[in-house]
Formats: sequence, C-alpha cells, structure tokens
Amino acid sequence: MNTRSLASDGLLEGMVAQFCPSTSPRTQAASAAKFRQLSRLLQEWSQRFNITSIRDPQAIVVRHFVDSLLVLPLIPGSAGRIIDVGCGAGFPGLPVKICRPELEVAFLDSRQKALIFAKHAAATLGLKGVTFHHSRAEEAGKDPDLRERFDCAMAKALARPKKVLDLCLPFVRGGGRLIAFLPSGGLGEEDRAWIEASGLHYWLEERSEEVFGWRRRFLVVEKGGK
Repeated sequence: MNTRSLASDGLLEGMVAQFCPSTSPRTQAASAAKFRQLSRLLQEWSQRFNITSIRDPQAIVVRHFVDSLLVLPLIPGSAGRIIDVGCGAGFPGLPVKICRPELEVAFLDSRQKALIFAKHAAATLGLKGVTFHHSRAEEAGKDPDLRERFDCAMAKALARPKKVLDLCLPFVRGGGRLIAFLPSGGLGEEDRAWIEASGLHYWLEERSEEVFGWRRRFLVVEKGGK
C-alpha cells in the first residue's frame, strides 16, 4: 500500500467519524470499509471507462465523498425515500446511502455508462433499498411511479438552478424538499430573482469542513402542500 493510499485511509476514518458520530465503532468501521471499496472501484473503472477524472485517492475522499456528505444535515430526519436526480456515477446518493442505510434511495440518470457503474457499486457494497432508473428527468418526472413519490430530491451539477427546479420538483411530494448543490459562486442574481418571483419557499446554506478543506453551497426548496 502506497503513502497516498495510507493517507486516504486516515481521511476516510476521520470522515466517517465526523459524519456518522452517533453510530457504534463497529458500524463506523464497516462504513469506512465500504467507502474504501467504493474508492477502489472508482479508480479501477475510471482506468477503463473514464467514470471520473478525479482518481487520486485523497481527492476522491474530499471531492466525491465529503462533498456528497455535506448534504446530510439538510435531509429531513423524517425522510424515508429520496432520489438522486442526474446521479452520474452515484454522487451524492452512494455516500448518503452508506451513512444513512435506512433511506430508500433512487438513482436517476440518462447516461447509461455512469448508471451502470452506480448500480455495480451498490451491488458490490451490498447496499439494499436502492433502485436505478435510466431516463431523462423530463420524462421520468411524468412517470406515476416516480412523480411526487419522494420526501427529498437531490441534484448535483445538473443544470442552472431554474432548470434544476423544473426538472426535480415533480419528484417531490407535497411538504417535501429539494436540495440543489450550487457552484462555488453560489446563486446568481438572475436565478435568485426568478426563484423569489416564483413564490417558492427557499433558503441558501453553506456547509464546510475545514479539516478537509472543503465547502459547498446549497439551495434548499420546500414544496408546498401535503
């Protein structure tokens, strides 16, 4: 095992302890093992299929895992079913599922190659309560099996905020929540003006983990009705 792999193992253990503090040491060790396996899968598949350009073990921990887990405090504790719209290779859905195994997580993407990886990774890690949907969000949002079926929808690097809302809100039940990962610049004035004019209840969050040198901004939207 090389030095960078050893360093990434230390980061993984610290990450799990930070984001899953209420679990037992045994559960934390099992979660860290899953993240370690997921990191190896990403590196192996990316050599053949270019799943991700982020291949350094330490960068995978921070830019894929930590970045995904920053969303955890924003997912309602009462949520049971969530959907990762435009999931790509499974982020943020896979890390969220590892740390919140009780959640039912649906993965949706129109890119088959990325979705195949996410499905393979979930099976390899032994994750239960996951489903995979190969479809465009515009079409999937009309599917009665998916429309308004989720307590929470997440979207990372999917589109401009206005487009994200148009694509993702159809999946959220009344009273549910949409969480959109924002770029480093946050929410632009044009997007903010459009959201305010729409009458949607929203707020902005910034989550950071200085230990890992990473921060992320989020747009959180509550969908009215029950």
